[in-house]
Amino acid sequence: MTKKRWTAYTTAAVLFAAISAAGYSLESETVTHDPEKTWTITFSTPVNDSELTDSDVFIESDDGAVPVEVAAAADERELLVTPETPYEAGVTYELHVTDNVTSAEGTPLAEGAVKPFVYEAADVIQNIDVAHSPLAPEVTVNAAEDAISAQLEHAGDTYDMHPAGGGTFSQAVVALEPGDDVKIRVYARDERLLEETTWTIPEDE
Repeated sequence: MTKKRWTAYTTAAVLFAAISAAGYSLESETVTHDPEKTWTITFSTPVNDSELTDSDVFIESDDGAVPVEVAAAADERELLVTPETPYEAGVTYELHVTDNVTSAEGTPLAEGAVKPFVYEAADVIQNIDVAHSPLAPEVTVNAAEDAISAQLEHAGDTYDMHPAGGGTFSQAVVALEPGDDVKIRVYARDERLLEETTWTIPEDE
C-alpha cells in the first residue's frame, strides 16, 4: 500500500469553484461514530495516485480544510482517506473527490463527488466521578467493556489512567480542584480513539 501524506490548506472557495465547473453529485449525509473513520473510495479502474494533490481528494468543514492521509490500495482501485486528527462531535464534514483525479491512463473522472457526513460520539464513557482529597483527588471513569485504555489531560499534562478491569479506569492528580476541566480519552485495543470528552470537577459535597 502506497501512502501519501497531505496537509490540506487550499481555501474552500477555490475548491468549490473547481468542482462546480464540471458538476458533482451530492450523496446522502452519513453519521459515523468513529472519530477517526477512514473513508474508502472505490474506482472502476486503477487511479494515477502518484500525481494526486491535496486539492484532488480532501475533507473540509465550515472551519476549513482537514489534514488527511490518503493511501492507495495495492491494485490502485481504492483510495483510503484518514483524518490526521479526530473529527469533532456535531460538526458536518464533506469528503470531496474532484474531477482532477485521473485513471492510470490519464482519463479524468466524468464528474466530481461530495459526501457530507457528521461525527457523533458513541456512548462509550458511561460515568465520570471524583473522590476529593487534599493531596490528590482521584478521577474514576466507567466506560464500555471494549475500552482498553484511557487518558486524562489536565493543565497541559496527560496521564495514562490505571485500569481496574471491566472498562473502569482511575487517576489521582495533584492540585486538581473543583471547577477545573479535565479531558478524558478512551481507546480501543487497536489504539483507536473511541470517545473524547471534557468534564468539569464538581464541588466537594
